[in-house]
This record gives sequence, C-alpha cells and structure tokens, in this order.
Amino acid sequence: WCREGLSLSNRGKDARWAGLTYTAGLIAWYRGELGAAQQLLEDALSETVATEDHAESAAVVTALGLVAHRRDDLDSAERHYIEALAMGEAINDPSRVLTALQNMAVVQHQRGAFAEALATYQEAFAMARALEQIGREVQLSGNLGNLWRYLGQRAQAEDVLKDGLARARDAGDRFMEGSLLLISGEVALDH
Repeated sequence: WCREGLSLSNRGKDARWAGLTYTAGLIAWYRGELGAAQQLLEDALSETVATEDHAESAAVVTALGLVAHRRDDLDSAERHYIEALAMGEAINDPSRVLTALQNMAVVQHQRGAFAEALATYQEAFAMARALEQIGREVQLSGNLGNLWRYLGQRAQAEDVLKDGLARARDAGDRFMEGSLLLISGEVALDH
C-alpha cells in the first residue's frame, strides 16, 4: 500500500509523501532490506526537513539509527539517537525523547557502558511511567532486568521483572509476558 500511495502523491507537493516514504523505509527495515530502508529514510528526511516537519524528522532520524544499529554500526546509531533526542527535546515531544533514550540505553548496554546504560534506562523508565506508556514500561522492565542480571544484582532484576510481568499481564501483552518470563527464568538459574 505504501508503493500505491507513493505513486499517487507528489514529492514536494503532498505532505503525505514523506510519511509514506518513512513508512516504506520502516517496512524495508523490518524485512532486513537495509539498503532500501536507508535510501527511503534519507529521502523522507530530506522532505521532512524541507517542509519543517520537526516531529516527523525526529522519527525518521530515529529510524536511521535503527538501520545503523541493525548493521552493528553503534557509533552511527548513537549519533542518530542523540540527534533524535535533541530534536524531541527542541519540540517538547516526550514520546520522541523517550524513544531516543530507550534506544541510546540499548547501545550503551551493548557497548558495555553499564553505568551509563543503567542511568539512561532508569530515566526512560521514569519517563514512561510518568507518561503512562505501559508498553514502554514493560519493555524497559525487560531491559533493566537483563542489565541488573548481568551486573549480578539478582534482587533488583527480580523486582523490576516482577513489576513488568504484572503490567504485561494486565495489558494482555503475551509477547512481552513471554519475554519477561524468559529473562526471569535466566535470573533464577543464575542463583
């Protein structure tokens, strides 16, 4: 449907073009077509910058970070996430800020910068809770539980995973329930 929509819209004349191109880029990313995703997202970004759509620009920059992240280019991914964070803060968009923080924490975690990752995860978790974004709280519970486990802090891991598991169940999120149960099992086996 993205291709059909793109064929019906005109770049530079139709505001939907950038959104459709961004969506097509995300679909390519999900499919693992990283070259196509990169090109589509760069096209979308040039359009959102030209039309001064700052919120959409921040989303596209985040998606470019996801492409770099999937390529294991952590430096580029981090640069994109930092840029998206600054953009989200500039337009006072807490959801964009939250997304950037969560992604930055994952990069820090992967790099072994555990103290930074912990602080960033905790900041994102507090923000998700304040925004009442239950899905994000649940995801971040998994991130934090995994990091606490890695740091050998079993009690902290169990606490955050138990809370996340209850929230996942309340929300009917079976995927995250399963993910959190898996991490909880790994924590229990570490004892």
